[in-house]
Amino acid sequence: MAELLLDAVTEVALVVLDPDGRITGWNAGAEHISGFREEEVLGEHFSIFHPPEDIAGGKPVRELAAVRETGRYQEQGTRLRNWS
Repeated sequence: MAELLLDAVTEVALVVLDPDGRITGWNAGAEHISGFREEEVLGEHFSIFHPPEDIAGGKPVRELAAVRETGRYQEQGTRLRNWS
């Protein structure tokens, strides 16, 4: 069921993470918006989308903490894109 939902939404990037922040789900919208193909990101840590200064500042760690506390995290912001 979750895979059907992921596949049906194409205007929004939906990324599913495991408890450690590894990418386990990826929809067509995420591929279109990020430029990364699913096979490039599955199993990678979601911090690959953050600029180095956000990683250095601990932003990915804070985002995972928010998910653990509330069950979700949503934000619009700057993310890295695969331009190759």
